[in-house]
Amino acid sequence: GRVTKSVSKNNYIKELSVSGYAFDKQYLKTEQGPYTINVDSNVNSVMINAIPEVETTTITGDGKVELAKGRNVISVKATSESNEDRIYTIIVNRAYSTDSTLKNILVSDGELDPEFDPATLTYTVEVLEEVEEITITGIVNDAGATVTGNGTYDLTEGDIEVPLVVIAEDGSKTTYKVNVVRKIVASSYLKSLIVRDGELYPNFHKLITSYTIFVPNEVRSLDMTYLPEDEEA
Repeated sequence: GRVTKSVSKNNYIKELSVSGYAFDKQYLKTEQGPYTINVDSNVNSVMINAIPEVETTTITGDGKVELAKGRNVISVKATSESNEDRIYTIIVNRAYSTDSTLKNILVSDGELDPEFDPATLTYTVEVLEEVEEITITGIVNDAGATVTGNGTYDLTEGDIEVPLVVIAEDGSKTTYKVNVVRKIVASSYLKSLIVRDGELYPNFHKLITSYTIFVPNEVRSLDMTYLPEDEEA
């Protein structure tokens, strides 16, 4: 008579694991899950290992799996020789980053005082009086974090305080502050120059630095009064 080879209906996965991690419960081939693991925020992928109970079973969904942040649902399918599927489920919870720090603050003019340090939250930048705007850029340490406050600021109204707010993936916040101070340079001009008993030539102007003084013959000494434009001068 004719011999017909029986087709296996076995679609069990004998061993299922994730390299370097333990499931939240013991794996049983008859339990299709879900089996859960938790990984750190910097883990980008995991390796799924699956060994079928019989060699004729084909497995898909194992090997290297890329992870998104948060909850990842991974289906590992075992198909028997008779073409029947059994799906096992693995849940990988990838943590969200808690990093809400900056790795640098860039300014278009002046320098940060003190020097930048991720743990130092308040800075002063001194710029010359003629500087009318400044661009401030906070660079996040973690690529998943966001920063608000970056931009170009007008200085014509005077000193300003710019908050840079960093929000980590998990929602935690850190606020850095940059105080921009316009440095007023003391004027070295005179506001007035008065000679009591004589006459200035040419007439006083703050931009003219050389004068001739005409005095009557009987004047033996000069009485001069001058006022600086800046009292600090």
